[in-house]
Amino acid sequence: MILLPDVKWPDDMHQAIVKARQIIDDVHMSMAGIESTCTSAYRSQTPGGSSLHPFKRALDLRTWAFGDPTTDAGKKQVRAFAKALRERLGPDYDVIVEGPAAENPNYLYYTNGKPRAPHVHVEFDPKTHARKPPDS
Repeated sequence: MILLPDVKWPDDMHQAIVKARQIIDDVHMSMAGIESTCTSAYRSQTPGGSSLHPFKRALDLRTWAFGDPTTDAGKKQVRAFAKALRERLGPDYDVIVEGPAAENPNYLYYTNGKPRAPHVHVEFDPKTHARKPPDS
């Protein structure tokens, strides 16, 4: 994974995010043929935001390798990348497509109406997993 020069990656990044780097890179390499690029990791919270960047449990990924996210083909590729990440990382990670390829309209624009930059947000956010009751 390539870290852009201004990305803050402190030594105490959460181990689940450190572990996720290799999985993310493997998926990106298999789908795009190049290393993934991290555009943001540890940082302060954006106004109105609720991500786990300030807690060293999130990172953002560039999506340019998958084409123009404003086209149907580009959206399809970015969403396929996010789906593959969800499958490989598992349920303790949130994988959110932001910007023009967003799967959820809430991630198309910031609260101020400005369009979000195209990227995939990955965060380690374990949930309490419901257990199935035993078969009767």
